[in-house]
Amino acid sequence: MKIFFLIIWFFTFQLNINAQEKNDKIYSSLSEALVNPEIVEHLDLHKQKLKSFPVEILLLKNLKTLNLSKNKIDVLPTEIYELSKLEKLNVSHNKLYTLPYNIGQLINLKQLIANTNNLAFLPEQISEAKSLEKIDVWKNDITSLPQSIGNLSNLKEIDLRENIFDRQSQDSYKQTLPNITLYFSPACSCGK
Repeated sequence: MKIFFLIIWFFTFQLNINAQEKNDKIYSSLSEALVNPEIVEHLDLHKQKLKSFPVEILLLKNLKTLNLSKNKIDVLPTEIYELSKLEKLNVSHNKLYTLPYNIGQLINLKQLIANTNNLAFLPEQISEAKSLEKIDVWKNDITSLPQSIGNLSNLKEIDLRENIFDRQSQDSYKQTLPNITLYFSPACSCGK
């Protein structure tokens, strides 16, 4: 009887290890990920020459990390909130002018990496993404932060380098957001 339970335990243990290995797999092909979409947690489509967001990604309901960096994507769909388990979103080095207003509905999102785009602002609703710990938006066209950004109690870091913030704005944000590490480029008094 002990041998029987040992054998069952061994196979159960092996199945759990195999399931864990599948969950840790990083898919670099969307077509491969779509074969069994419910097990996909990590998708890396960087440098795939994508000009638009592949809407099929929205079928990956258990996705935790999504890397779309170094493409030519100019719009993220408002339906991105459907990726409710997403923890890390990397859309750096694209052609984004805005982020969807409902990005705050990604309540499990911990890292938003959107550097080297054409973003002029962060949507006010970003403050609804209560799990956010890091926002990386260096090298964009951002000149101010949403007033609600201070409501993100888990936020530890915002990288704003190579965005235009004058010394007064930098000092003001450092005072009003004392628990967040802010990275700015040296202030410029250009044209004054």
